[in-house]
Amino acid sequence: MKILRRLFYGISLCIFLVCVAILAFTSNPEWSEKLANALYGEKEKQEESVTMEEPEEDNDFEVSQPQNTPMVYATPTPEPQGGETIQTPDEYKPITIDIKTVIPQRAPVGTYVSPLTDKVTIPEAVSGFSGYMEVEAKPEEVTKVQADALETELDVGDTGSLLVFDQRFYPYYHMLNDSEKELYRQIYANAYGVVERFKPCVEVFSTNVGRVVEAVLNDNPVLFWVENSYGCKYGPDGRVAEISLQYNEAAQKLDQSRQKFEERAEGILSVARNLKSNYEKEKYVHDKLATMVEYVADAPMNQSAYSALVNGKTVCAGYAKAFQYLMQQLDIPCFYCRGYSGANHAWNIIDLYGDYYNVDLTWDDAKPGNYDYFNKTDKELQDTHIRKGASINLPACNGELYGELETNYGEEKEEEEASYSAGLKLFYSRLCERIEDLGTGSATYSDLLDLAVWKELETAYTNGNISFREDYLIRSLHRAGAEYCLISLSAESVTENAYEVKCSIIVR
Repeated sequence: MKILRRLFYGISLCIFLVCVAILAFTSNPEWSEKLANALYGEKEKQEESVTMEEPEEDNDFEVSQPQNTPMVYATPTPEPQGGETIQTPDEYKPITIDIKTVIPQRAPVGTYVSPLTDKVTIPEAVSGFSGYMEVEAKPEEVTKVQADALETELDVGDTGSLLVFDQRFYPYYHMLNDSEKELYRQIYANAYGVVERFKPCVEVFSTNVGRVVEAVLNDNPVLFWVENSYGCKYGPDGRVAEISLQYNEAAQKLDQSRQKFEERAEGILSVARNLKSNYEKEKYVHDKLATMVEYVADAPMNQSAYSALVNGKTVCAGYAKAFQYLMQQLDIPCFYCRGYSGANHAWNIIDLYGDYYNVDLTWDDAKPGNYDYFNKTDKELQDTHIRKGASINLPACNGELYGELETNYGEEKEEEEASYSAGLKLFYSRLCERIEDLGTGSATYSDLLDLAVWKELETAYTNGNISFREDYLIRSLHRAGAEYCLISLSAESVTENAYEVKCSIIVR
């Protein structure tokens, strides 16, 4: 019992002392703070070293989000002097330029309109440079008995039933009706095989044969061994029983002649194929033929491409057929066109990216380095060239983009009033080179431009000036083998008078 009593007194004393202590610290806050520091102060300091107090939220401050603009324009701001605040005049604020260029789609081809008069004015420098010979017909009427005998004696030969003639390259074939097209294929196949006589595979009258033979010869300069003449025999009812073709001396050793012809052609084509644009290929062939061929009125086989490419001496027909053949091999549509230029004459019509142009290589070769008759419109040649026969049905020549690009040898081209500064021309040239090198794809690069050049570029597009597309971009797209490009230009100030221009190109 004594032990329990002592334990009770001890606990009661402890409770009494705790109550006294609580009362004392409550009445004296300084003692509480000292005790807290003694017990917890070190720990709080350690926690402060690793814990950052979050700032109070300020509802009056709005955080700006980053912009997606690729470049930020900054007009140079002069440094304040003498404590004065200088404000930059707000006179020039550049803008982003987006240039969207699409190669124009092929417009509906116009119909050739013949001049109202056959009177032409032939410049003295080209007077006499002609020589085209119309296809000569040698018809012969025979009796019905003879016609029936020919029907039994002759075979149709090769009908060429599997031959296909693309309208882009063989326009005269597509001017014929279905029956005439069958005869065209037969004549071509037998001419290629050097067959002299055959009966027609379709019913045809003597008045129609010449039209078909001319179409075959006009479309196919590769048949250089076929003469510009044919024979036909027909019965009393006018129906043809026999067609005969004539061949020149190249047909006597045709394999050797073909080899020479192809070798000479390949000497030109091997270089032309490596050129970028159809225009460059055309110009190269034009210039090469003018260099290697001489106009000679009585040259052998002068109605053929062989006379120009192999013999190097020909008349207008030979120039035109050699040019046509080489363009066909380069996959550039080019047609043989005949007409009147003071005498019977032949020249070419070429298709460059959907626009048609006249090319008279014979007259350009009248003097060295001449381009007076290179890529001309019908209007430009209306006083000197008049189409005749089926050539009237060839497309009208109204193309202008690839005309007047060349300067005659020894002559300085008269410069028109410059529409661009030298700096802007240089920028355009570099831009176009990059498009051509890029081909189809996308790229981004930067250039430094004078402020004046950038402002000139900006002003041109703000005012809707599209000359750049016509003078530079469309040709570059042709060279790159593309049809569409989008160019985005933006500028950032580098110095007071210079801007870094960022250019993004997408070519398709």
